This record gives sequence, structure tokens and C-alpha cells, in this order.
Amino acid sequence: MLYSSLNAIYEDYPEKVYLEYTEKFKKVVSDTTLITVLQKKKLIDFKEVTVNTKEVQLIDLKENVTTLSAILEKHKGKVVYVDYWTSWCAPCIDALPKSKKLQKEYKNKDVVFVYINNEKEKDKWEIASKQYNLISSENYYTLNFPKAKFYQDLEFKSVPRYLLFDKKGKLIQSKAPAPNSDIIREILNQLLK
Repeated sequence: MLYSSLNAIYEDYPEKVYLEYTEKFKKVVSDTTLITVLQKKKLIDFKEVTVNTKEVQLIDLKENVTTLSAILEKHKGKVVYVDYWTSWCAPCIDALPKSKKLQKEYKNKDVVFVYINNEKEKDKWEIASKQYNLISSENYYTLNFPKAKFYQDLEFKSVPRYLLFDKKGKLIQSKAPAPNSDIIREILNQLLK
């Protein structure tokens, strides 16, 4: 009953209220299975990370926490194409095979494709990642959307959204063309010169 109530609080109340009740729940409930489910589904353990607004905080499928800046630094010298998506967004899902096709076209070139999911529940991202074959990709879940300053600066409100970073890690297009467009190929080819 407490577990169901906590899920209802998550859906209907601000995050601060949910986190307060989560701490109370953890003190009175001895069933570690329920606590584990909550931690995985609602990211209780990443509370400190989710309130950090300076960086775009991300987590991969192995639960390694990183940042968008760290990913860009890791791929310095390569063009980075970021695909923001969610499992409930039909245009996002429709574009994923086209994005994978584009990725194959640029496989042996200095282009990295990064997928970032920004939906409310982490478990939906995990399921969709398997369903749409993003397991082996650079695939992340954003922990602090839409609070991070980066999202605020970009007025980031909807998906799909594509970002393009040059070889130095500089954002050159905050609304880059979709993966099925001819324009994206022209831009990538130009950036690779």
C-alpha cells in the first residue's frame, strides 16, 4: 500500500515531495526488493546529481554517471551528432532506424552518434533501448532534464531534437537537421573536411 501511494506521489506531486516520502518509505519498509525497484525506476540514488544544473548529467545502461561535457571531451577530434528521443514520441521512434542508417554510412569516419533519452521514467528508456537496438550505442538517460542550464539556454522543450558539435566540442547547431535529411549529410561532410 505504501509503495502504491509513493508511486502516486511521484506522478502527482513535485519531485521534492516525492523525495521526502521516499526517505520515510526507506525507513519503515524492510522489503529490500521494493526499495531496489524504486531506486532503479525512480533514480533515488542519483538525487544529488539530478539537482546539479551546471552540467547535463547522464547515466548509461550500466548505471555509470557521466556528463555531456565528458562525452564531448572523450570524442574531441570527432564530430558529435546528438539525438534526443523518448519512447512515447512517434517521430523519435520513426527516426531511430534512419539515424542508425546514417550511423552506418559514417562508420569509418570521425562522426560519433550519441542517443539521449529525456523521459520521466528511467525504466521506460531501458525497455525502449533494448526494443530499438540501442544497447551497443552511445545511449544515455538524462538525469536533470529540463533543469540543467544547458537545456534552459537552448529553450529545449520538445523531441525529437538533434544537436551537432564540431571536432572541438563546440555546439554548432542546436536544432540540427534530422537523420533522414540530405542536409545533414552535407553538413557532416563539410565538418569532416
